[in-house]
Amino acid sequence: MKPVPAQLSRRDLLTTAAAFAAMSAMPTLASSKIAFDNGAKLTTVSDGHLILPRSMIFGDMPQAELDAILLRHGAG
Repeated sequence: MKPVPAQLSRRDLLTTAAAFAAMSAMPTLASSKIAFDNGAKLTTVSDGHLILPRSMIFGDMPQAELDAILLRHGAG
């Protein structure tokens, strides 16, 4: 690792700014860890959105009722 210079040059500043900009453009991962009483551990990692089919979430719910509920909550 390079020692930190006493004065920050314009080149160093631009290089650092470009590195931070590139890092912020990279996708982030979300993770969650759960420890159970029996000593088992569950770790989940996600790199984006999970879109499930309506039928998996709402089953056989009548379409008219489902549309009304989704519209009421801004998800229609």
